[in-house]
Amino acid sequence: MGDTNVGFTDVSQQPSSPTVRQPSVAVVSPKAARYQANNNEEEETSCMQKPKNKCLVVGASIVVAIIIIVLVIVLPVVLTRKSSSNATGDSTSSTTSQPYITKCQSTMSKTFAKTAQLPSVNDARPKVKMAPAPEKIGNNVLVKGAYLVEFALDAAEKTQARTITRSLQLSHSIDPSAVTIRRSIQSSLFSGTSFSVDQDHPVEAIENIEGIVAVYPIYTIPRPQPVRTLGYNELYNTGSDTINSYNSTGISYIHDVYKNFGAGVRVAVIDSGVYYLHPALGGCFGQGCKVEFGYDLVGDDFSSSSSAAMPDPDPLDNCSESSHGTHVAGIIAANSTGITNLNFTSYMPFLGVAPQVTLGAYRVFSCQGGSPSDAVTEAIYRAYNDRADVINLSLGAPGPYPGTAEGVAIKRVTDAGGTKACSLFCNFQVRFSPVVYVAVAASNDGQAGVQTTDDIANEAVSMTVGSIDNKYTLLTNSSIIIGPNSTKILYQPGTNYGAWRSIVNSTIVVNDPSGKNSDDGCNGPSIVVMGVVVLFHFQDNDQCGTGVRCSKASAQGAIGCLIYNTSNVEGSSNIPSGSVSLSDGLSIISTVVANSSAMYMFTGWIEPITRDTAGTVSDFSSIGPNGDLLLKPQLCGIGGSVYSTISPFAAATQGLTRMYALYSGTSMATPYIAGTLALFLASLGNPAPSTASGIASNGVCRPSFSVATSIFQSTAQTVNNYGSTLLSNALQQGSGLVDIRRAIKATTMLSPSDLSLNDTVRTASSYTVTVYNIGTTTASYKVTHGGAALATPKDADSDQLLAVPIYSADYANVTIDPSAFQLQPGQSRQITLRFMPPTTVNASLLPFYSGFIYVTNQNSGDVVHLPYAGAIGDYSKAHIIVQTALNNVRTGILSESGGYISTIEQETLNATMGIRILSVLAWSTRLYFAEIIAVNDTSLPTQNQSLGILAYGTNGVPFYQANVQRNAAIPTQSVTDGDMYTWYGYYYACPAASTGSCSASTTSMLSQGQYRVRFSALKHFGNLSNPNDYEFYRSPPFFLIY
Repeated sequence: MGDTNVGFTDVSQQPSSPTVRQPSVAVVSPKAARYQANNNEEEETSCMQKPKNKCLVVGASIVVAIIIIVLVIVLPVVLTRKSSSNATGDSTSSTTSQPYITKCQSTMSKTFAKTAQLPSVNDARPKVKMAPAPEKIGNNVLVKGAYLVEFALDAAEKTQARTITRSLQLSHSIDPSAVTIRRSIQSSLFSGTSFSVDQDHPVEAIENIEGIVAVYPIYTIPRPQPVRTLGYNELYNTGSDTINSYNSTGISYIHDVYKNFGAGVRVAVIDSGVYYLHPALGGCFGQGCKVEFGYDLVGDDFSSSSSAAMPDPDPLDNCSESSHGTHVAGIIAANSTGITNLNFTSYMPFLGVAPQVTLGAYRVFSCQGGSPSDAVTEAIYRAYNDRADVINLSLGAPGPYPGTAEGVAIKRVTDAGGTKACSLFCNFQVRFSPVVYVAVAASNDGQAGVQTTDDIANEAVSMTVGSIDNKYTLLTNSSIIIGPNSTKILYQPGTNYGAWRSIVNSTIVVNDPSGKNSDDGCNGPSIVVMGVVVLFHFQDNDQCGTGVRCSKASAQGAIGCLIYNTSNVEGSSNIPSGSVSLSDGLSIISTVVANSSAMYMFTGWIEPITRDTAGTVSDFSSIGPNGDLLLKPQLCGIGGSVYSTISPFAAATQGLTRMYALYSGTSMATPYIAGTLALFLASLGNPAPSTASGIASNGVCRPSFSVATSIFQSTAQTVNNYGSTLLSNALQQGSGLVDIRRAIKATTMLSPSDLSLNDTVRTASSYTVTVYNIGTTTASYKVTHGGAALATPKDADSDQLLAVPIYSADYANVTIDPSAFQLQPGQSRQITLRFMPPTTVNASLLPFYSGFIYVTNQNSGDVVHLPYAGAIGDYSKAHIIVQTALNNVRTGILSESGGYISTIEQETLNATMGIRILSVLAWSTRLYFAEIIAVNDTSLPTQNQSLGILAYGTNGVPFYQANVQRNAAIPTQSVTDGDMYTWYGYYYACPAASTGSCSASTTSMLSQGQYRVRFSALKHFGNLSNPNDYEFYRSPPFFLIY
């Protein structure tokens, strides 16, 4: 048994309910067969797809007895043995002992772990209240009438649907036929059912469902899309490095020196599904395959707005245009070595970050469109149930605040605390703590400025991932010809046919070696071109264009057409065509004149080149903080120009013959981090979480997610702004670029892993950080401070935030006490930090200051660090509703002529034609609404004196929104420059009360007359019930007619 009393000694102050997760059986549907049949002729990988076993039930009593015996006696022994064997690890993959972070129930474990209190039917609890459910939260669109309700953990699953329909019928006479059950989500961490109601109903009907402990409205999460895509058929060369920059992050070292490839770790990808038939992803699905577990929660034809989900056990995706989930899976675990099928090979074979992990694929996006939030929530709990060690979430939507059902799920599966006991079976199921590591994409809206990270990325517990640009990118408009003596010639493929689609060896014939004929080739080749590639000259006074030349050459049997002295080529649609430079053209002529038999190799290869932005934060990577000023992201992975696998469908859609593509996005950086988390776990032997008493048979338990996050953050590499010596603000880079070599070899750790300092009005007088010596030798520490770039998000001439913040060398002063001390192995010490923000900046512009606290082990030279960030000024006074903007895009009502209605002369607006209302927000807000008020109404918001809530659109959607993402001066992938609404004179006859409820379930039409519209936004840190905590804008008066 492990020593439960072993822990850290705090030299400054001398000093979880468990869960067993049952794997679901992977059953392969016939879906893959349709695609497998097309590949069997060339595939050399086997598909291990086994039919379901058929069993006969002899007697219910016998079955129950066997189940109880297995659950109570056999499985705990098996799990204990598994934990023991995993913790021992293989000598080739277990790269470090990390004894202090894996000891069960240490002082450190208690510091980092939080106890999860999950609901039981015996708990006394207040009546459930549902938060306002506006049509949109960020970019998430409400699925009208759809809800996810949570029951107590020990509530019987089979009775939940009946409870829902009975409660709705008894309390509000809702016909059971109007209720459709969507999903049942069951786990030792969550028990609930989602459903939709196709009948008008008040929110109280949902809140009054018997036995529920929480209710969540269901939203459609937008489909993730890479920022930039580039397909290519083959790579040329990157020398000794990999195309995905493994040298810079320590991955190559872990692969080459420790032979650690992530074996034994289970990584779940929640995304669009995976084309697991790709040989680089194993070629099969199920037991013994690289993609071993998972589920399709939606089906091929699902639409969140019009069709029902058709779930099945097979998560194959060969119908989405970007093959997003397959690309993500490849970044984690692909292995393209040894593949002989030409369509699935690349010229330079590559490995994923952790190519020996076992993958799980959870398909939550169909062939097209978004995913409902209940599907994503179910996928998280399914992955947990299926014993995933790491979960990758390269998805989300702009939403500045945490609190979604998916966010709650992330918190529960990562929480290292205990759960409450319930029945016999629930008691057994909580024998091990839920410690799953979860990586979440920050989002791709960095070009909109600050506060653009995604909703689930904004959860406090999320390891939110930003993007760093890869060392390499590709010459997007050039392919390669290899000439005699291995000389390399770049050509730009013609637009009609494209590059050579396979390697072709041929001689070149030159139509006019003198280069003096201005219409060279316009009348067709003047030489024999049958079976060879022909070279033409192009002059400024060209007579016919490249398409004519190459088409005529094709008609005479040429197999390729090159034009020199021009950059843009249409070429033939029948043969490869391309342009080469003047110097390369003259070089070819010189070679051919000297040796007409000189051979050239024509390829579709694209050459990787070094990017000048390599190692800096990608321009698309979203910038924090979240709406509550929490520091986001936590750290960064390589996400700018990442090479990985795609499906045949995606390749065909992009005009590719090889099943690989180069994508960019935080969606790519996140699996890079997920892969390194797998390498970290593998280095420890992938120990199981601690037991209920904090004991494992061998004394080794999995570090909590907080511990892992701290190690990853403190050992990351800080990066500079592009083209600058300034360290990037922590709201851009978090702790910096992951360094898995340093993480695995870490001997010092810090808690907390980062500091969010709020604004200067609310900053604490001091902050405490604990330094842990997790090494095996005595360490003498020195603690210092280094400032990072100050980010000013706006200028004084506009309410709107800047697309690119202004960065400057304005730093905080930090006092550190003590700044030097010594720790024995296993000891810890608290240090006190006091921050003095820069005083020479304009606080009304809310600039964000940041920097890093460095802790140096003076014995070894190792340095770890902790990022911090805070706002200068009073965040509660930030101007939210845009009224002043340099581009004049601001909140207001538009006149029929297209401008804003006059503040001088009252205008007449025709509601029958539709009145356009533009909403523009500079900052996020937790609550935003528009009310119809009388012309002389001077009351404050929520004082119940308005006529009611404005209802926009033909369906009368209430203009009442929660957790609203801000707008951008320049629109990006998910953040708009403003939101336009069309109003037809309808409203809900109730004011915006502090409760967020409205008794009116149908709209009314305003009478003709004079009105104003009042736009109200809750100030940051505001109280919903305090009218003075709202910022508001009253429109000019107008006369409404029909």
